[in-house]
Amino acid sequence: DECLPPGLGGLRSDIGMFGGENNCGAWSVNVGCTDSMASNYDENAEVDDGSCLPLTLNVPGDFLTIQSAIDYASDGDIVLISQGTYSPSTNGEIFPIEMKSHISLSGEGEDLTILDADLTDRVMNIYNCENVVIRNLTITNGSLGSYDENDPLDWESHGGGGVSIWNSQVTFESTAILQNMAYIDGGGVQIDSLTIEVCPGENLQFDLIAADPNGDNIIMNSK
Repeated sequence: DECLPPGLGGLRSDIGMFGGENNCGAWSVNVGCTDSMASNYDENAEVDDGSCLPLTLNVPGDFLTIQSAIDYASDGDIVLISQGTYSPSTNGEIFPIEMKSHISLSGEGEDLTILDADLTDRVMNIYNCENVVIRNLTITNGSLGSYDENDPLDWESHGGGGVSIWNSQVTFESTAILQNMAYIDGGGVQIDSLTIEVCPGENLQFDLIAADPNGDNIIMNSK
């Protein structure tokens, strides 16, 4: 349709409207936040201008599973997990949970919000992520089975029953990583090429279950 507005280059979030003229006369387009979950959602906006404020995505209020909330989240958003146990047998959670950059994953307390893999797989992968925060929850019952000792890639994939962290920046606050198992190193956490921080005054708890008697609870490597 030749009467449609031209391209919306030069869009500005501070004016709330973009307009101009073409051979059909004057036209205008309302711009603003088009994400209905944002606190500054503008129901009249026709074009998103990137002004949406960070979201708090509630599980299970807004999303049934933790992974679906993470998949929806954008930079700066918080995935807030209500108290309860999240597992394949309770809410249909599929493990491992895959984290994204610039997302905070927050429970209501170590004893209240439980991520339980039911021994089906590792609980969480944090791969190539920046500025990830994990707080106020327990990670438990992650389990990884045997591996092919002649395949280095298979060996690496079977460390870290609770969490596997590769090339990432992660902050843990008041997090318990308990009763996880790996056939080889890293029953609780496998760490490789990253920055990891435990906030001052905060608790990070680990215990160890490892099929390999030489396995460690936390295995840290640097490439």
